[in-house]
Amino acid sequence: MQNTILFLGHSFIVRLHRFLNHSVNFRPNLGLNREHVVYRGYSGCTIDRLSQRGIREVDKFKPALVCLQIGSNDLCSIDVEVHDLVDKIVDFTEMLRGRGVRRVCVYQILHRKPPTKPGRFAVDSEWFNSRVDLVNRLLDERLGRDFLSGVRFWRHAGFWSPENKAMVFL
Repeated sequence: MQNTILFLGHSFIVRLHRFLNHSVNFRPNLGLNREHVVYRGYSGCTIDRLSQRGIREVDKFKPALVCLQIGSNDLCSIDVEVHDLVDKIVDFTEMLRGRGVRRVCVYQILHRKPPTKPGRFAVDSEWFNSRVDLVNRLLDERLGRDFLSGVRFWRHAGFWSPENKAMVFL
């Protein structure tokens, strides 16, 4: 039987899927022959909106693994408390597990560079990035880095040097 892997989140998932579809070196199935890989990204999505949409996607595809990239858009709002966001993300992972998902991987939230032009979410990058660091630390503490519980927090290795940031950030 073929397992399904569901990448779920905000615009980064949209961009990842687009990149893989147009790449000569990479494939949307990530080189996995026995798994069905599905990408569902929603630009501007927050954890509240993703929770609603995610339930439908999980019920539709019945994935064995859900990979989450979420939280950036939430952190742009001054009204969002960091601890509340962490609670919502953890609650969402528990809801996914309760719906039959065997494994959930929550990817770290990425820093943002200072904007070069006005954007949808005009926020101070230092303020935003300090919130990102706190959320990532709290998720790491709450979710851990192993799959014993069925949920794992994933930190991207080698991603934080100024050279790497300049190369990969939009």
